[in-house]
Amino acid sequence: MEEKNKKISPVLIEGTVLLALSVLGIVFSIISHYGFKVDWKLSPYLFPLFISVMLALLSVSLILSSFSGLKEEKKEKGDRRTFIIFLVECAVYLLVLNYLGFLISTMLLLGAVVHLLGERKWWKIIVISVVTSFIIYQLFGVYLGVMLPKGRLLYMLGIRL
Repeated sequence: MEEKNKKISPVLIEGTVLLALSVLGIVFSIISHYGFKVDWKLSPYLFPLFISVMLALLSVSLILSSFSGLKEEKKEKGDRRTFIIFLVECAVYLLVLNYLGFLISTMLLLGAVVHLLGERKWWKIIVISVVTSFIIYQLFGVYLGVMLPKGRLLYMLGIRL
């Protein structure tokens, strides 16, 4: 009989470690929240709880992908040019954020990043950047009450977002 030397997939290990960290984050957030005795809406532990739940979902996805049987592709060396372009896009975002406001600046950044990552269909780029920006704006600006930059240029033009 032939013994198969099965190695544990590094993706499985990463997913398991991240899942354990996310469960710890969820437990910590819930326990700490109840010590404050405030509504969840006002709790300083709502955002860490949200991030921990998202991390748990992504970790489960990572674990499941390790069982899919797909061969791991060779890791390619990062493209230095793409990384530098990404850094420039982020720097431009920070420069225009106070002038254009959160919503428009974020749409432009996400569109540029999605294009940089290889998507060439403009309708997909527009949908991804607009929908994601509005979801983030609704979650943080409306639901959580975080004050996001409104934009000086838009204010001077009389546009209120």
